[in-house]
Amino acid sequence: MRYAEYMNLLFRTPTTYTNKSHLINSGANTAYRNKLKKCYGRNDVELITLNDEKIFDNLTASQKSEVDKKIGGTARKNPDIVRTAHDVAESMGVKNLEDFLSIIEIVAKEVGGKWLDLTVVTKPMLLTFFMQENLEMS
Repeated sequence: MRYAEYMNLLFRTPTTYTNKSHLINSGANTAYRNKLKKCYGRNDVELITLNDEKIFDNLTASQKSEVDKKIGGTARKNPDIVRTAHDVAESMGVKNLEDFLSIIEIVAKEVGGKWLDLTVVTKPMLLTFFMQENLEMS
């Protein structure tokens, strides 16, 4: 490598660095989308609503990464966990992504991230649990 090429690499302008990092992070776009597609069983993940809010529309790179971690890691891509968390969030009136991801964590923690039949757990049972947790935290 020539000295000039080395200096260009060493002292890149911030815009060049931003463009390069964008290319590196573009893999996260497909990873989080694929996990959402699997859990929700639909291709148009941007149109998924939670209390009439499109929570997966116009996500930042850090939000996409967080969705990828929570659904892929915490919930282990288990559609039952994600759908149960979605139902609980709907019942609680949650309208933002951060609170929804927190509910995914709680539901995944309760079932241990295992593939369980969550259809036997009724919504009133879950709401009672979440209301008790909220009362204890306040």
